[in-house]
Amino acid sequence: MDETTHFPSAAAAPDSQGPVERFDPDALRGEMVEAEHLGRYHWAAAAAAGRTVLDVGCGTGYGTAAMAAAGAAHCTGVDVDADAVAQAGKRFGAANVAFARGDATSLPFEDASFDLVTCFEVIEHVGEQRAVIAELARVLRPGGMMLISSPNRDRYPPGNPFHVRELTPGELKALLTESFSHVRLLRQHNWIASAILDDDGFEADGAAAPLAADVRKLAAREPGTELYTLAVCGPAPVEPPPQQLLLTHGLEVRRWIEELAEPEDTRRALAAAEQEVLELRDGRSTRMGELERQAYWLERARIDPEEWMRRRPVRLLFELMQRLRRLRRRLRGKDG
Repeated sequence: MDETTHFPSAAAAPDSQGPVERFDPDALRGEMVEAEHLGRYHWAAAAAAGRTVLDVGCGTGYGTAAMAAAGAAHCTGVDVDADAVAQAGKRFGAANVAFARGDATSLPFEDASFDLVTCFEVIEHVGEQRAVIAELARVLRPGGMMLISSPNRDRYPPGNPFHVRELTPGELKALLTESFSHVRLLRQHNWIASAILDDDGFEADGAAAPLAADVRKLAAREPGTELYTLAVCGPAPVEPPPQQLLLTHGLEVRRWIEELAEPEDTRRALAAAEQEVLELRDGRSTRMGELERQAYWLERARIDPEEWMRRRPVRLLFELMQRLRRLRRRLRGKDG
């Protein structure tokens, strides 16, 4: 499970830009992808108290609202999708929360407007990545903090159709240091956990209330092998928010166990997969034969007739045919 993630659902983008990737916590309740997204925002919320916050790529506003609830002086969520901004305003609009439509490459705010800027799972969707980072730095106040995340291309499952360019940890840091004097990387990854909790902790539902728990980890990983890379940036050294661990109920693990607990179904699935592979292989062999025959006749069509005559097999056949014709004429002559 530590390499598992999901592609959030697609939604229509404004101005005929095509579908966009958007995480919906209501639609993906209990999935690991929920812990990934909410974990980032609750990590950032620990730094939001008393600050003026900008959430770039806010989507439907759940993360902006989480930082506002943590005591931010004011939170502004901005997103390129007008429908998402409208949904966010209806659901989370409040005295200290506002939402606006805007492009990450050209933010509609004055210089040095915010104490805290977040930009989670946005940079990989944009081709003009330097422009985005420059804008994040421009709107950040001196002494402010910028928090950003990106899938690690070396570990994130390939093939996400919504991503323009994913970054390795080294590439992300190099990009950030062009606009920020101080950059510190952190690592986000998925783990399997076994928790011992009292009744209140066991019944707790939702990420807002922290658990009083001692967290330890058994499995080691090298930095750079994380699924997502996060960074804390600023024009001056800044202290990152405390480390964050968000538990989900392990729905994916239960699915695996259920599948493994039904060997007959597993055998049938494997047999069907093997049959499909055989059919694909046979079809491929047939197609390869057809292509080879086509290539043969195409090659023949390119050969000059005189060259054909010079080739030994054809020349021998031609000489044999000539001898047969001569022999036939002689036999006819004798019969006459």
